[in-house]
Amino acid sequence: MSLGNIIYNFNLIVDGRGQIGRVEDFKPPKVSVKMGDFENAGLAASLKIPMGQLEELECEFTLTDYSADVLSLFQILPGKKVKLTARGSRTDDTGSKSSVVLNMQGYLEVDREAWKVGEKAPLKIKMMLHYYREEIAGRVIYDVDPVNLKCIVGGVDQLADTRSALAV
Repeated sequence: MSLGNIIYNFNLIVDGRGQIGRVEDFKPPKVSVKMGDFENAGLAASLKIPMGQLEELECEFTLTDYSADVLSLFQILPGKKVKLTARGSRTDDTGSKSSVVLNMQGYLEVDREAWKVGEKAPLKIKMMLHYYREEIAGRVIYDVDPVNLKCIVGGVDQLADTRSALAV
């Protein structure tokens, strides 16, 4: 019996710059379907049904490095999105290793902790994502591009028929 896989180490690459040794934590995006209420006559209960969209995609990370490079990536106008890659090293109970790679693009929100003498002053970054791709051991799990109406999950393009119907 296998005990499964764990991510035992990771690194973030923010706009092409590796952050090894500077990252305290990383929270990957929550992948959640937008659900709508369905309450028609003849039903014994209200139902939630998928609406063909995902909820907003966001990720978060904390840097212990008070990085001018990362802070300067903040944008107030549409245009240049920040690229973020999270790379995890995954192992199972036999010692077999594989990678987990998350590629993301989006806009930054910057939050900071109070400065205290003799303590780190971490940067808390949230990214509102416009693109998200996750691979485990080279296998594409998610490839989500909301602007281009693409949502591939486990190799299946779940919005292909919708794009076709809309002539996109």
